[in-house]
Amino acid sequence: MVTEFEITLSRANNEEYEQRILNERNEDGNVVPHRVDTIGTDWNAKYMTVKGRMPVVVHGFESQGSDVGYSLAVFEWQIVRNSNKRRFRKVTLEVVFEADGPRGKAEGDAERMRSKGTASRTYWDPEVMAFAPDGTAWYQRSQREVVNKTAWTVDLKAGYAPFLSAGPQYAWSKSESHTCTEGIQVSGERAFVGGEGSRTRANAVRWTLLENPNQVTGVSALIRTAVLLKRRPKDDGRFIGIVKADYEISKYQDARRSALLALGKLPKNEPIVFDPNVATEKSVWHANSNALAAIVPDLKKEFSLVSLELIGDESSGSRDEEPDEEGEVEDGLVDDDDDGNETE
Repeated sequence: MVTEFEITLSRANNEEYEQRILNERNEDGNVVPHRVDTIGTDWNAKYMTVKGRMPVVVHGFESQGSDVGYSLAVFEWQIVRNSNKRRFRKVTLEVVFEADGPRGKAEGDAERMRSKGTASRTYWDPEVMAFAPDGTAWYQRSQREVVNKTAWTVDLKAGYAPFLSAGPQYAWSKSESHTCTEGIQVSGERAFVGGEGSRTRANAVRWTLLENPNQVTGVSALIRTAVLLKRRPKDDGRFIGIVKADYEISKYQDARRSALLALGKLPKNEPIVFDPNVATEKSVWHANSNALAAIVPDLKKEFSLVSLELIGDESSGSRDEEPDEEGEVEDGLVDDDDDGNETE
């Protein structure tokens, strides 16, 4: 079966994409670093919302007396479903780090390397040393019974060797059952982003959430993550964090969003600016600022996963659209039917 639908692009840049985040400027027009709100509503603000915050930033050094800078950033991601007729099947959160401008105390070294042509464009970008969560794990597990049936039919009988002749049919069948355990999958990985193939160190971190296929109630409502960065010796220059969120809602919405992105119709959040020379709000990690490399084993404590979804008939997600409070169908869309097709 072939399903066709028209993608409407006329509503870009209106209330559907509100709450885009820009950097604050001081009285001199300079960017104020370490903004708390990292990402606003990334898609369909009325019904589906992804928001990000950065409550903790710590700048320091690898170890006592070292001139190798380290930086810690903790992120909170709020995944809000304002309509129980849609859900996030998959969410990918990515933060890319790049050096920005002069390299502070290391600018002399940077200038010499530029004059000799010995450093690539990506040389001063921060390196991802550790992050949480790291790897793949499953949470909020559920179980279901899986039954496999196998059948054989034989309609031959033995005759005088080596001949066989047709005869009555005989059938055998065997049934096997086992329990399948599934859950919300959370994966964290390093990534090499940009650099046109010249990058030798990971400068990005990516987290992916997949819904529990048993419950089909979407991904978790809140996830807290962390990343520890290493900077070049003496480098205390600014760097930026480019925050991206990508996800799957339905075939129609995903295709529409891809088209808007390709046409440049979706406004972007400004990159977060990090400045090691600017003091940040105190946290429990500031006591380790002169030996941040030592916190790697404890970084996993920052990871948390919270689900606000109710399990049962109310949250199982009806596939049929109902009118909203104003008596209109949301966006004029009907979500995926049993075949995974969406209609307008």
